[in-house]
Amino acid sequence: MSTKKVLAYSIVLLLVVLVSSVSMTTAQDKQLSGEISVLLNAYYRPDGTDDDKATAAVTEGIAQAYMDAHPGVTIKLVPDLPSGTDMETFLAARMAADESPDIMWQQFGTRNLRGKDWWVPLNPYFDMPNPYIAAGTPGHDKWSDSFPDYVLAQTRAADGNWYQVSLDWVETGLFYNKDLFKQAGIDPANWTSWGKFIADMHTLKDKTGAEGLGAYVKQTGWSNWWWADDIFLTAAWADKANDFYMDKYADANRPWRQLNPEEIAKAILEGKLSAEDDHMDAYLKLSKDFVGVLPIDYMGINNLDDLDQVFFSGQLGAY
Repeated sequence: MSTKKVLAYSIVLLLVVLVSSVSMTTAQDKQLSGEISVLLNAYYRPDGTDDDKATAAVTEGIAQAYMDAHPGVTIKLVPDLPSGTDMETFLAARMAADESPDIMWQQFGTRNLRGKDWWVPLNPYFDMPNPYIAAGTPGHDKWSDSFPDYVLAQTRAADGNWYQVSLDWVETGLFYNKDLFKQAGIDPANWTSWGKFIADMHTLKDKTGAEGLGAYVKQTGWSNWWWADDIFLTAAWADKANDFYMDKYADANRPWRQLNPEEIAKAILEGKLSAEDDHMDAYLKLSKDFVGVLPIDYMGINNLDDLDQVFFSGQLGAY
C-alpha cells in the first residue's frame, strides 16, 4: 500500500482486501459495516485476456466470501488498466496524484528500491495475529509464521523492512530429453562444473543433431536472458559480494543477502565493481558459452510455448 493511503488491511486467502478503519485483530470482534472501493492492480481486469478474466473471477469470489462473512460490508472492485500498460510510468503518475492502486503487484526488488518513499512497511502487520488463519495453524497468532523463512529472507529490504507480502519464490528447472541424452551418452549427474555442462551440450548436438539448450532471448520485454544474466553476474562476482556490503546495512540475522542499489553504486564509484576487472571477463565467457549452445535462431523464439514445440518434437536436448 502507498504511504499516502495508510488504511487498515485484512487478509482473505491470498489477496489483501481493504477494510476501512478496522485492523485485522478486531475483524472478528466487531460488526463491520460500510462500503469500500478497492483498486487491485493486475488482480481485477474483468474485460482483459482470458487469464485476466480468470484472475478477476477469483478476486470476485474472495470479495464475495468476505462480504458473506461480514454482511454489513460492501466491496466495490474497481477495474484496473489493461495488461501491457507501462506499469512504472503508470504508477509514478498515480503516486504523484495520490491515486495509486490500493494493492498492487510489483517485483520485490523494485519495491524495495522505492522503500518508504512510496510504500508502507508491513512489519507491524506481519507481527499481528491473522484471524483468517485457523487457530493452531502457523500464522494465526503471528501472520509472518505462515510465510516460508527463505522467502522472507530474500524479500526483506536493506533497511530491514518488508514492503510486500511474498507468498512464494520462483525456482527455475532444467528439463532434458532422456532418449537424446542416452543416445549421446550424457549423464546429467556428471555436471559438476559449468564447463562440463557446456561440453555436453555441444556433444549432444554433434551426436544427435538436436540443439543443446533451448531458451528464448527476444529483444523486448522479459525473456530467459534476464534470468540467465542475473545468474552470470552473481556467479562472476560471487567472491566479491562481501566486499560490497556496507556496514550500515549489517544484520547478524542475515549473513547473506542481496546487494542493494546503494552498495552497488558505491562499489562502482570505488572501482571495486568495474568492467575492466577480470570478473567481467568471466561474466562475458559465461554469456558466450550460454549463447553458444542455444539454437541458431534463438532470437526468433518469442515465448516458452515456442520452446515447448521444439522440445517435445525432439529438436532440443534440454530447456
